[in-house]
Amino acid sequence: MTPPFGRSLVRTTRLWVWVAAAGAVLLLVMGALLVTGRSPARARPLVTVETTYAPGQAIPVSSVKPVVVLAQPLDADTAQVTCTEERHSQSREEPRVLDVGPETYPELTTVRDTDSGEDWAFVVATGDERLLSSVVCEGGGVERFTTMRAHDPASDRGFGTKLLLVAPLLALTSWIAHRVTRRREA
Repeated sequence: MTPPFGRSLVRTTRLWVWVAAAGAVLLLVMGALLVTGRSPARARPLVTVETTYAPGQAIPVSSVKPVVVLAQPLDADTAQVTCTEERHSQSREEPRVLDVGPETYPELTTVRDTDSGEDWAFVVATGDERLLSSVVCEGGGVERFTTMRAHDPASDRGFGTKLLLVAPLLALTSWIAHRVTRRREA
């Protein structure tokens, strides 16, 4: 006769078999979507606009993570916008004009502000360069600019790879739990 604690442990372990098996399948699907770049989260990113900048005004950017510059109105000719980077004072590099256009982030043609519901057009994305302090954008009939953090596809692939590596381990624990708790024929 199995003691009551033993029965509870066996029932819990049998439940784990199903939870771990379902989790392994979920991790495989999520990992595959992230590694291949087909994650539904990348379809149309949302942003909360906190600060807007006038054309010609310095837009502060991070020198650690890439930043995306967005513009309004949507019918402005963003291909005619010129964005120049400004570096910190200790930099010896000359300011350069950034390549404007959605080639770096093709999924970012428009972005919706979660608070106001306004749409913003993609202008340019900064790189993760050191000593970059701000970007100055103007032209193309743009009335105002804003920024958002750039989505890094490499971080998605890295996280997706981790999920793909964990999924077989979860499946293995499911299989081991099944083998340990299966009913033995007399």
